[in-house]
Amino acid sequence: MAGADQPAWRHDLETGRTLLTALGPGLVFGVALARRHTAFTRVRPDGDEPILLDADGVVRRGPLPTVDGAPRRGGTPWEGVQRRAVAASPGSDWIAVTRGGHGEAHIIDAETGHGAARPRLTPSLHHGGDLTLRVRDDGADGDPVGR
Repeated sequence: MAGADQPAWRHDLETGRTLLTALGPGLVFGVALARRHTAFTRVRPDGDEPILLDADGVVRRGPLPTVDGAPRRGGTPWEGVQRRAVAASPGSDWIAVTRGGHGEAHIIDAETGHGAARPRLTPSLHHGGDLTLRVRDDGADGDPVGR
C-alpha cells in the first residue's frame, strides 16, 4: 500500500454523505483530532509530513525533519525505522508530532500548517513514543473518543 494513494474518509452527520480525501502515497497513520482538524502523519522515502484535514476537505501539509533509519526505496518500511506519534487537543488547533529516536516534538498550528515550536524531550522517544496533547479546560478528560 505504500505506493497507493491513501484516502481519508469523513462522514457528515447532517447530510448523511461520506466523502473521501486523497492523502497521497506512503504510509499514513497516527490520527489525532483537534478542534477543527484531523491530523495524520505520512511517512515516505521522499520525506515525512503532517497532513491536516479540516471539515471542508481542505488539506494542509508541511515537511517534517527526517528520522534516523527513515524508510528508503526498496527497503521494508518497518525494519530499523523510527516512527512518529501524533496528538492533538479537542480544545485547540495545536498538533504535536514526535520525531522518534531524536527526543523532539514538533508543535504545529493546524490553522496555518506552520510549525510553532520544537521542544526537546527526554527520553529520546524510541519508535515515536506515546504522546498526549492537552490544553487547559479542553474537556479531553471526558472525551469518549479517546483523543
